[in-house]
Amino acid sequence: MSEAVTWQITLTVPKALAPGAEAVLEGFGGAMVTSHEGEVRQIDLYLEREEAPDGAALAALLSESLGAAVDAPAVSRVVERDWVAESQRHFPVLEFGRFLVYGSHHTRPRAYGRLPLLIDAGRAFGTGQHDSTALALLLLERLQPRYRQPKLLDLGCGSGILALAALRLWPGASALAADIDPQSVAVARDNRRVNRIAGDFRAVTSNGLRQADVQRAAPYDLILANILTRPLLIMAPEIAKALAPGGHLILAGFLEGDRVRLEARYRALGLALAARQGRGGWSALLLRKR
Repeated sequence: MSEAVTWQITLTVPKALAPGAEAVLEGFGGAMVTSHEGEVRQIDLYLEREEAPDGAALAALLSESLGAAVDAPAVSRVVERDWVAESQRHFPVLEFGRFLVYGSHHTRPRAYGRLPLLIDAGRAFGTGQHDSTALALLLLERLQPRYRQPKLLDLGCGSGILALAALRLWPGASALAADIDPQSVAVARDNRRVNRIAGDFRAVTSNGLRQADVQRAAPYDLILANILTRPLLIMAPEIAKALAPGGHLILAGFLEGDRVRLEARYRALGLALAARQGRGGWSALLLRKR
């Protein structure tokens, strides 16, 4: 049996197509780095697998998904290279409002009044590098004056960054992080430990809101859902039901083109728009249950 090796897939696309291309490539897992150069974006995806990815097939998938012709990406084998470390080298200290997100290759930032979060790139989505995570963090900070000790759910938690950011804002909060991927749940627990975040935090494996602990803890004052358009649409009735009257919902992980239908879907379930933000072709919504 052959051993898995690391492959680098390098895709170059116009700026306008980059958000959609990133959304497609995220489905393959691995580590992704996007470089900005004028009106062009270079996206490097690092994957561990036995066989080389099919560049032509990937180009066909991207072209169909984006509705525009995309050149086949370059595929090369990475020899004696740590793909997690490679991703970390491109991960600077990031600032989102009061939040400072950094990797372990940096010393802990010292800044009065800021909220530091140590999140390494690698095994789970959510480092702050992606615009959808950044938007969710910015909307989260806006809610600080609204609550003192909220009960919250981070749905599709990935690295746990949003739940941990909430506990930085409200140390007395109760946070439940849930993800369908057991590895993400393990990463979220590790990130809580390395950040030395006290308070009530649990991470569980759950397919949406189906896990018993997730259901028992409802209703929530705040739900954070940085996922993708389709699951946000499908789970809308369950999410709305799990939210307490007057509670807030942050939706992220979708492109600007999907914002209107998502907003309409949740409005029909009794949620009103409180704020919206966009960045790099991505969008996020802050909603309040009537």
